[in-house]
Amino acid sequence: MPLITMNGNDDRRNIGPYRAVVTLPGWWVWFACMALIRLPVTMAPLTFVLLGGHLLGSYAAGGLLAAGHALGEALFAPWLGRRLDRRPVAAELRGGLAVQTVLFALMAASAAVLPLWPLVAAAFLAGGAASGAPGGMRALMASWVPEERRKGAMSLESSLNQAMWAGGPAVAATTATLLSPITGLVVMAVAGAVPALLAHRIRGARDRPSVPEAADRRPLHAVLGPALPALLLGAAVMYLVGALDITLPARLDELHRAPALAGALLSAFAVASIAGGLLYGLRSWPGGYQAQAVALLLGMAGCVLAVAFLSDPWALFAVLVVAGILNAPVLTARNLVLQQRLPQHDWATGFSALYASGGVGYGASGLLVASLLDLAGPVPAIVTTAAGIGLIATGSAHLEARMGARERPDGGERSGRPAPDLVSTRTTHRKEQS
Repeated sequence: MPLITMNGNDDRRNIGPYRAVVTLPGWWVWFACMALIRLPVTMAPLTFVLLGGHLLGSYAAGGLLAAGHALGEALFAPWLGRRLDRRPVAAELRGGLAVQTVLFALMAASAAVLPLWPLVAAAFLAGGAASGAPGGMRALMASWVPEERRKGAMSLESSLNQAMWAGGPAVAATTATLLSPITGLVVMAVAGAVPALLAHRIRGARDRPSVPEAADRRPLHAVLGPALPALLLGAAVMYLVGALDITLPARLDELHRAPALAGALLSAFAVASIAGGLLYGLRSWPGGYQAQAVALLLGMAGCVLAVAFLSDPWALFAVLVVAGILNAPVLTARNLVLQQRLPQHDWATGFSALYASGGVGYGASGLLVASLLDLAGPVPAIVTTAAGIGLIATGSAHLEARMGARERPDGGERSGRPAPDLVSTRTTHRKEQS
């Protein structure tokens, strides 16, 4: 795209959507801190599993550590997000990330001597302490990115998230192989400490939010009620991803292929997801964000369903690449749906609840899909998962239609655009965000 007009002036209308975002003041500090905040989250599952096998002689014990960490995230995230909506983000980030850092460091120092349950408790508290940070950071970014650039910013954030999920397990495996799983805990501690130290430099993080008194008194369920369609989508997409993680090795084994091939196929899914997120942000697409999210989720479910009927590894590779291309756009559209449904002073709460709903969806797949896999095998597990996701996506669309048919409490109309008080004004309302 041309960046300079014939008269030599900068033509903002011709700047690509991502260039328009990354040139915003403060973007790269926010982006680097967000990447470091995500790294411990993405390293934790494999690091804990390997730690259990290395020190405790049981991968199941490592699974308990990973489950404790994920449960802490899911339980604490909405409540800590609520705090981030009402206090300066910098102070909340420093507190939560500092607690996480100390707990990971203590686990690294004492993992060889402590019994399992104190370690599980530490993993639970470490997961909970920083669980509001991703949602708070996303809400903070949305508060100072102009509305016309927000889709591009959300797409970059979704692609960053997918990149960290692709790279975090690789960092965990590399540190465990070259050194030990305890080193992975040290890396996780350092990764959380750096954004804690830089929190005061994140744009808008020191601003004190201004929250209407009536809004401050509302219970959490009333705050999140308008965002229920987005929360359903968040749980559904992560349930689908979790089901794919669980069933793919068993499906390959059933086809007399090496189960380890699942690693390469899931890596292709992750890389394709990064590309899909970037592609989604480059242009406008038909329909509103809710309709786009539902259509993309149904497309993902169709790709996962195809895994039950394909046998050629290259065919599996192709459908998983397509599923990956759809994955990050689902997450981006879901984020934008939530941002439209909630007023600015509730964004951190909503995004943190979205984070928790994804954890619940992924955890539920671990229980339900794994049970079905044992009882009936991979094909029925995959078919049942795809059908269930189709029902949830349809239910989310129906719920959004019913809620949108009524006038919104904030005065917005069902137009596919945020109500006036949802649009960041860059200046007057910047301090209403956290």
